[in-house]
Amino acid sequence: TGNFYRPFLDYCDWARQRGQSLNYPIGGYTETAESFQAAPGRPDRFFSLDPAGRDRRPAGEYLVGYGRGYYGEADAAAARLLAYAREHGLKLAGPVYQIYLFDELVLREEDKFLLQIAVRLAGPGK
Repeated sequence: TGNFYRPFLDYCDWARQRGQSLNYPIGGYTETAESFQAAPGRPDRFFSLDPAGRDRRPAGEYLVGYGRGYYGEADAAAARLLAYAREHGLKLAGPVYQIYLFDELVLREEDKFLLQIAVRLAGPGK
């Protein structure tokens, strides 16, 4: 969690200073499936799902999983998602999006925070 919390708070401060609404989910972005597997709770950068923002997820097929717990500790949810991909012969390409659902469903207990992980799948022949 030490490599997650401070950058997450820095992003929130940066967003507030620019007038960005923090009433929408914030997500973590990891460029590749390999870097996600190496450090599931440590995204490369953060982004907002504010519909007035400029961030967009590219079209494609994604493997999506959900988990509970503190956002910087996504290892258990990531492990289940990666195991499912292996068991079903799915090739992960990335990027990986982790959506932190903290303002939609306010839960005070960190071990019950909700997280969505979406990993882009490699297309045929990749």
